[in-house]
Amino acid sequence: MSGQLNAFDMAQKQFDGVAKQLNLDPGVAEVLRWPMREYSFRIPIRMDDSSLKVFQGFRVQHNDARGPNKGGIRFHPAETLDTVRALATWMTWKCAVADIPLGGGKGGVICDPSALSPAEKEQICRGWVHAMWRNIGPRNDVPAPDVGTYHVREAMNYLKLDSEKCVAAIEGFGNVAQYAAIGFMDLLGGKVACVSCWDRHEKKSFTYSHKDCVDPHFLLTIVDEYGTIDKAKAEAAGYIVEDGEAWITKEADVLIPAAIEGHVNEDTIKKMSSRVKIVAEGANGPCTPEADEFLKANKIFNIPDFLCNAGGVTTSYFEQVQNDMNYYWTKKEVLDRLDNKMTDAFHAVLDTSEKEGVYMRDAAYMVAIMRVVKAMELRGWLNATW
Repeated sequence: MSGQLNAFDMAQKQFDGVAKQLNLDPGVAEVLRWPMREYSFRIPIRMDDSSLKVFQGFRVQHNDARGPNKGGIRFHPAETLDTVRALATWMTWKCAVADIPLGGGKGGVICDPSALSPAEKEQICRGWVHAMWRNIGPRNDVPAPDVGTYHVREAMNYLKLDSEKCVAAIEGFGNVAQYAAIGFMDLLGGKVACVSCWDRHEKKSFTYSHKDCVDPHFLLTIVDEYGTIDKAKAEAAGYIVEDGEAWITKEADVLIPAAIEGHVNEDTIKKMSSRVKIVAEGANGPCTPEADEFLKANKIFNIPDFLCNAGGVTTSYFEQVQNDMNYYWTKKEVLDRLDNKMTDAFHAVLDTSEKEGVYMRDAAYMVAIMRVVKAMELRGWLNATW
């Protein structure tokens, strides 16, 4: 892919395209395309070797018209303010499209957690909270720790695909990818052709496949907390190890990019199998605008990120609701409520896509933007004379 991907530029470009389709007032569009508040701060930490090291921290609160900001805190060596801006913006749309009363927030720290001890990571967490405690809380901004099987199921039903005859290729093997693989196999009866992961020891990514299809339950026994699969143990179990980009070349009906932003782009999209019918975005911002054009041209059904991966924030919202009322549901009740929410969200976007004749990502933006604009109107923000 030519040039360095800027996630926030991509988020704004996606928004601007839909704002034009909606004939959104330019002033309202300007409010929504930028975060309302941003925090940048330093976190001094005493390392295990007694040296003092300073880490850069961020928190972005994009829009709280629909309720308190909500979003995780990402520890990543390549973290930037623009990445945090993008993730906070997408979180606003995610909460709106799922129709939960929360806004979009995101935090970050520039660090490599795999190179830090548990004590050092704890200090960074405490330092982040120390810097932000005046501006977070259950009524204004709710931090969270940093899946979409329901949407894949509904998309398959819509396209009249037999899930038990379908194959998925998955990028990543972190929390989202792990449970996407398990859900695709256990709940939908499909097969998983491959997963990929970042190998923190060799500092590169690999794709893991198997002649009898991938067993995510087995892989969970040989993966560490950072999503790195033990390559030697995988090879001993008959897994084929290839370059990290090989995942997108596999013969599959469903692609699930569930790593980081921008990995489905103008270069990698050319390697995609002609068999692919659905791209379900488990990661935030995995498909670039160039990739979107390819998917549109080839009539590949897209489940956009802030719809596809909204299950996490929705369940987190359920947890917040239960804590507020001091009454707790059973696991089955939580999963049933989640299923209902995700199914309703999917069909709200699909209905808009069909009614307006637009791409699924644009339809998701339309649903989310209009819900946020309505909340801003009801709060009097758009007529304010402060």
